[in-house]
Amino acid sequence: MPELSVREAAKAIDSFQLAFLEVAAVRLPIAAFVLKGGANMRSFFRSSRRSRDIEFDYGACDQVSPLIRRVVANNPGPFTFKGTGTYIVGRGEVAVIDPGPDLPEHLAAILAAI
Repeated sequence: MPELSVREAAKAIDSFQLAFLEVAAVRLPIAAFVLKGGANMRSFFRSSRRSRDIEFDYGACDQVSPLIRRVVANNPGPFTFKGTGTYIVGRGEVAVIDPGPDLPEHLAAILAAI
C-alpha cells in the first residue's frame, strides 16, 4: 500500500465521512441516528481540520453531496475556527447534525434550508 501525504490522508478521511453519512441517510431512518460532527469525527478518525480549505458564505446553504447540505454559523473561535458547520442530511425528513450556536440568523438559515 503506498504511503499517503497528510493532505491525501485528510481528503480520504473526509470522503469516507461524507460517504458514511450518505449511506446512513439512505439505509437508516433519520430518527434512528444522531451524530455529532466536527471535532468528534475528526478526533475519532484522526483527521486534520480542513476548514481552511472550504469556501462559504455565513448562513448560505451549500450542497456538499446529493444528500448532505451545510450551513456555517458566524461564530469563529478557537474551537470552531471559521464557524460551526451544521450539516443537514436527507430530504424531506432530515437529520440536523451539530445545530450550532443559538444565533437567530443561524437558526433562520437552518430553517430556510430544510
